[in-house]
Amino acid sequence: MESCTQGKNACYGLGNISDNTPQVFENNSGSENSTNSSTPYINWYELPSTVEKATKIFTKTTDVISIVICLLGITANVVSIVAVANLRQKITTHLKLIISLCLSDGLILFANLFFYIMYILSSWYECIRITVRLTTDIALLATLVNLLVMALDHYGAIMKPLRYRQRMTNLRGNCVVVGVWTVSTFGALIEVFLGISSRTDPDESLCAVIAYGNYDFEIVIVGFIFFVLFGIGLIYGQIYARVRKAMPRRERASGHTDSGSIKALMTTVLFIGTFVVFWAPLGIYNTYMYVKSTDSQYIIQNLERITLITDILYVILLLNALADPIIYAIRLPKVKRGFIALFASQSRSSAIIRDRTSTKHLHMENRSQSSIVKRDRTSTKHQQI
Repeated sequence: MESCTQGKNACYGLGNISDNTPQVFENNSGSENSTNSSTPYINWYELPSTVEKATKIFTKTTDVISIVICLLGITANVVSIVAVANLRQKITTHLKLIISLCLSDGLILFANLFFYIMYILSSWYECIRITVRLTTDIALLATLVNLLVMALDHYGAIMKPLRYRQRMTNLRGNCVVVGVWTVSTFGALIEVFLGISSRTDPDESLCAVIAYGNYDFEIVIVGFIFFVLFGIGLIYGQIYARVRKAMPRRERASGHTDSGSIKALMTTVLFIGTFVVFWAPLGIYNTYMYVKSTDSQYIIQNLERITLITDILYVILLLNALADPIIYAIRLPKVKRGFIALFASQSRSSAIIRDRTSTKHLHMENRSQSSIVKRDRTSTKHQQI
């Protein structure tokens, strides 16, 4: 995420994927290099070489950690999707939303990793940065909408189970998932539409207009984070009260954790807790920075500290994309069965391959032994003659 100060027109990064910016100079209205008073002048002649950019990334701790998280998270989410799809049963709406959440988490990680690769290999910095930012915005919105819709799906399945089973058909479940991604895509593309409408010079780069425009769409995402946090907290709070009320008194008094009701309560608390831990810090800090963005002197004096803090908070947000598939594999029985079935099928395939290989070697040994016996018989016969 990123924002720009309005006083000095100097852009600073608010997120791990956007701190490696070219050198930005204050834009003066009388400068010959200026095409728009609100667009900073970027000295493209001072862009570092490929080796320098790679060295800068791989010597920065937060960037290295981000790359590792991206690789592990993409692998975990892909395995989760394959495991859920491997279930030999009807895929419910909830499982479809889990697959959708894995896709959005994986897209966040892929966009972050793609930025590092293209930043090192390409010189088209602005358009790459905007493409990655829009992709990340779509994935962030899809993740938030997914979490909210999953909470509503839980609410309907627990609070009104009979009506839920009647109304939530397979087609409606598919429409819900498509709706999640449609809303997220159009929401993120608002920034592109605003950039097109605000461009006064046809020769001016659209990427630069979007990157350095006076509007800041990221603050909408930050606000939506708190809206989703409040929504899922309210929904799961009602689910918690309903499940606890339905529990027998002995079970509530004894505090047994092996019952299905207790496990359901722990899972709902875990969902809310992980969302707060991974998403809220960046949202709170970005809100604070949005308020402080009018104080350009503060931004200039504390730019390194701001970049470090936002990098760390963005790494924490990336951890959510790695933690989600682990939580679902541990806490949700259907997803756990999918993992067991996936790895069991892989084990059977490996066993079959090993059996075939050992059988092939056995046949080869038998053939070699038979050829040796045949040669011995032939040599003995020649000796007798």
